[in-house]
Amino acid sequence: MRHRLALVTLPIMLLASSSFGQATINVPADQPTIQDGINAAVSGDEVVVAPGTYNEIIDFAGKTIAVRSSGGAAVTTINAAGVADSGDGLPVVRFDSGEGSGTVLEGFTITGGTGDTSVYGVQVGGGIFVYQADVAVRDCIIENNTISGGGGGGVFIDEGSIALDGCTIRLNTANLGIGGGVYGFPGVTLIMTGCHVSQNTGLTHGGIAVDDDSENSNITLTDSVFESNPSVNGNTPIRLNSVAGVTVIERCTFRNNSGVELFGSGAPRVTESFFINNSSIEFGGGLRVRGLDGTLVANCVFVGNSASLGGGALWVTTTGTPVVNCSFWGNDAPIGSAVLSNTIVPIVVENCISWSNTGGTQFDSNAPDAIIVNSSIVEGGWTGMGTGNIDADPLFVNAAAGDLSLMPGSPAIDAGNTPVIAAALGDSDAVGNPRLTDDDATADTGVPAFTLTIDLGAYEFPVPEIPDCPADQNFDGMLSPTDFTAWITNYNNGCD
Repeated sequence: MRHRLALVTLPIMLLASSSFGQATINVPADQPTIQDGINAAVSGDEVVVAPGTYNEIIDFAGKTIAVRSSGGAAVTTINAAGVADSGDGLPVVRFDSGEGSGTVLEGFTITGGTGDTSVYGVQVGGGIFVYQADVAVRDCIIENNTISGGGGGGVFIDEGSIALDGCTIRLNTANLGIGGGVYGFPGVTLIMTGCHVSQNTGLTHGGIAVDDDSENSNITLTDSVFESNPSVNGNTPIRLNSVAGVTVIERCTFRNNSGVELFGSGAPRVTESFFINNSSIEFGGGLRVRGLDGTLVANCVFVGNSASLGGGALWVTTTGTPVVNCSFWGNDAPIGSAVLSNTIVPIVVENCISWSNTGGTQFDSNAPDAIIVNSSIVEGGWTGMGTGNIDADPLFVNAAAGDLSLMPGSPAIDAGNTPVIAAALGDSDAVGNPRLTDDDATADTGVPAFTLTIDLGAYEFPVPEIPDCPADQNFDGMLSPTDFTAWITNYNNGCD
């Protein structure tokens, strides 16, 4: 009984300890402006801002504090329009005095900024300017900020780290510049989770650009949507360049852009992501992989992408790039309507489906035999290097609407080469359903692992039924062994 009491009371003791000495400053009740609230705070304090529009620019001034709105971004705005320039430019929010981990900005619309001019001599960071700081920005709307000649109409980061969580970044502009939405210099850490990046414009790379000439940039994009981010000169709106850092793209959607470009020499992972109706005036309508040996593209869906020169959905110029369990439909290019390889050492396409792509051969290469296709469905058949391929209608549920999941009786069910790719895929398909879900009504035609055979393409069949979840599936801190086992079972079956 004494052990049970200790487990229950420990979080309360820790909470009381962590809150000791912290102050909450309310704006405008305690201080008239947000900047006044920051000036009155010390590291560890919290500034809480009431709903309203605040015509000011704010500088965190090296303090590790949290600045939060009480009502959220829809009703709380920081607007730099009309604010006098003190000489260093007008980013709406400035983090450039060594702010450390634990610095938080949460729940604001950030607008009207024209960027910092003190460090680079051109405008950078119209909405948010981060230099040599480590910050988190949560649940913010960053919109209608404009810079000229620099980078990062919405957000700029150099020599630091920013985590953008649940943010909307839209309608920002980098006139004559790069990265209308977000721009990062070499050596940065950029983490985006649950964000929506749309309608940002730049001379080049209208959506997001991270440059990395010599230093390691770490880039992670998860559960985010990037759409309709034009570049004036026609370049890809999203360019992620990491020489030796980590680049991870998971569960993202790229729609109505002019392609996504991964560039450098690292080994990114692109998984469980959708590339829909993107186009390129050159190569790689959906995705370009350049100079990145060992990139993995897995569990991805490519629908309706096009490229004027080649690689309607995907263009690869690097060796050791497996393309695993992806689905391609309705893509178009004169060569490689689905995938074009521009390597000498062959890339391998495994367990994929390629159907109703138009233009040239669905899988093609600029060098002889520089693409190997194994255990895949290829419309019209495959006569190049590889084994185990078939030409049979995959029976997508509704391809015209972008749904490439499988109907009952699809020849893609239980037809994959499981041991080759199971480790690379993880345990989920493109929409998070469990992999290696056997369909009793379909005879296995692939190669199993532990008696189970993976399906071809980005979706596993059948889709599991949504479970009947208990009314209260919350973990309250103390459960009996029986209750805890039931809770884990429910959680693994999809209950929150």
